[in-house]
Amino acid sequence: MKIVRAIGFIVLYLAIYVAVQLVSQSVLSQLSLQVSFIVNNVCTLAIYALLMKARKRSLPIFCRVKAISTKALLIAPLIGIALGTVIYSVANLPVIREDWPQIYNLVEFVGGGSSIALTLLGTVLVGSLFEEVLFRGLILNEVRAVSPVYVAVLVQAVLFGVILMDPILGGFAALGALVYGLVYWASDSLWASLITHVFSSGTVMVWFQMGDLSTAVSSSAVFWTSLSVLLVLLAIHLQFVARRRGAVSLASGVSP
Repeated sequence: MKIVRAIGFIVLYLAIYVAVQLVSQSVLSQLSLQVSFIVNNVCTLAIYALLMKARKRSLPIFCRVKAISTKALLIAPLIGIALGTVIYSVANLPVIREDWPQIYNLVEFVGGGSSIALTLLGTVLVGSLFEEVLFRGLILNEVRAVSPVYVAVLVQAVLFGVILMDPILGGFAALGALVYGLVYWASDSLWASLITHVFSSGTVMVWFQMGDLSTAVSSSAVFWTSLSVLLVLLAIHLQFVARRRGAVSLASGVSP
């Protein structure tokens, strides 16, 4: 019964998101894509807040919006910068731009808007907040209530890829969602994954403003370097999970 209930709420969250998108296509058709994107996300977040209130739940508490440790606060931006560089460098690999241009187009939407102000407000801030609330805050926590947390991390990443309705694009996006999910798991706070997400999208925006990795040599070098840094930072951050489990086990008198 709990599993059915969790699935029901996840479907409802996604249905609300799709419904707002469909309505905005007709109501907000005269607005720019970035402005429409901001309005869509803000409206959807407001509906989620009302839904949680109807369930007599607090959206911030359910999503685990709570203080994070100093270590997490310091490492989250670094993970975001590394991830953003990985995303930008992958999108600029010649083989990606030629064979899978949809990946480059998605990354360009995130950070390559003509208006820096709208890009910063839209995809970097509002977009990051919306995705963290929906996928790490709502969906991940619905799943973790009925399954191990690592399953919840995987499910939210897969669902993020699925909504893009493109297997190549979805697989690419799901990997990013997996990183955010791991950061969320390690810190147990939406603040950490949100900070990581904002810095990731912000880094993509900065690269689009100043970088050009259109050659195979430069894009490959930056990709492998940033990926190595990202994996090291994630490994360090995931140690928080083991340490927190050990502390809980010791506090309860059980060997970790």
